[in-house]
Amino acid sequence: MSLWIISFLQLETHAKLVLTDSGGVQEETCIIGVPCITLRDNTKRPETLEDGSNNLAGTDSDKILEAAKVSIAQLESFYMLSVSACLVQKVDPEKFNIFMK
Repeated sequence: MSLWIISFLQLETHAKLVLTDSGGVQEETCIIGVPCITLRDNTKRPETLEDGSNNLAGTDSDKILEAAKVSIAQLESFYMLSVSACLVQKVDPEKFNIFMK
């Protein structure tokens, strides 16, 4: 496996949110549990929409921002409801304030 692929997977794994138009990235974020915003009007990976890990936003900047706000809010809710100390420590809600304005 190429070093750039490993580096990219590490970036995805540590991301709070990923924006992409790549079907492969949609699948990867679904598997690793990182929210994804797809910058297309459709997807060949409908399973990522069905499980809630992916939101279609198209290319309109307002829709992209709204999808990001929704994804971050869902992520915050997940962590706030989690009883796992490990997960709770992993999230710093202050880092998400740029989307809440």
